[in-house]
Amino acid sequence: MLNIYSVNVAALLQQCRNVLVFIGSLQYLDVARHLVGYGEIAFPHCACDARKDGHVIAIAASTSFKLQACKEDGSPEVRC
Repeated sequence: MLNIYSVNVAALLQQCRNVLVFIGSLQYLDVARHLVGYGEIAFPHCACDARKDGHVIAIAASTSFKLQACKEDGSPEVRC
């Protein structure tokens, strides 16, 4: 069974609406395409044998494939 996740843009939503009102739809799309995570699909986390006690989140995009380190609960780990 595939879990469906939604994109979280709450912090940028009002800014995006303001941009849409002031500059128009084509420029709005250009701005939206440069947002972090645009066009990426993140899959649910899973255990990874390359990491001792960790999990990873697979992220697929048209130009790349990334593995984001995360904790067992699925929260992303921050690099030190």
